[in-house]
Amino acid sequence: MLKNTLKVTICAIALSGCGVFAPVAAPELHTYQLEVVKHADLQTQCPANNWNTILQITHVRADAPYDTFNMFYSDAPYRLSPYVKNQWVSLPSAMLTQAIQEKILLSCKYASVISADIMTNAKYRLTNQVVNLKQTINGSSATFNMTVISHLIDNKTNQVIKSNTFDVELPVEATPKGYIEGANQATGKFLDELIAWLKQ
Repeated sequence: MLKNTLKVTICAIALSGCGVFAPVAAPELHTYQLEVVKHADLQTQCPANNWNTILQITHVRADAPYDTFNMFYSDAPYRLSPYVKNQWVSLPSAMLTQAIQEKILLSCKYASVISADIMTNAKYRLTNQVVNLKQTINGSSATFNMTVISHLIDNKTNQVIKSNTFDVELPVEATPKGYIEGANQATGKFLDELIAWLKQ
């Protein structure tokens, strides 16, 4: 009996020494942020305007699963997978909200651009909803896909003045780096199209 107990103890010590019970090292995590509008550009001075129209921008909403920190790719129909070692530093919806505010401010289209958190008598309200934000991989090639639905609303009547679906698709590398570069480029293209649409 003592001999059997001793064997079990030796086996346990041996297994422990082999690292079976040792802590598993967590994989290194890389985080990224959208880099579209440079803050230095906010020094741009808009010319004096003869209107005082205020635009209120609501926080961007993102459909599941894009309302998380995950960076998703699809390598088969109807399948989404997150990059395990790569993710957003902040929610993409929050970063996109800031980028939209800054871009519209620089466009000089409105006298003021404010957040939905502020009580105001803004004439118009802009809403944006992300319904697609992924990298589609097909073998060694890939594309980045971004789809945003935007509505311009009259705050007084709460009626939709106009709406548009912005669908951007760009070729990228089939890597996490390609995902990030595609996300930045797609966001820049979306913002340019959004400004052009608002000015129509």
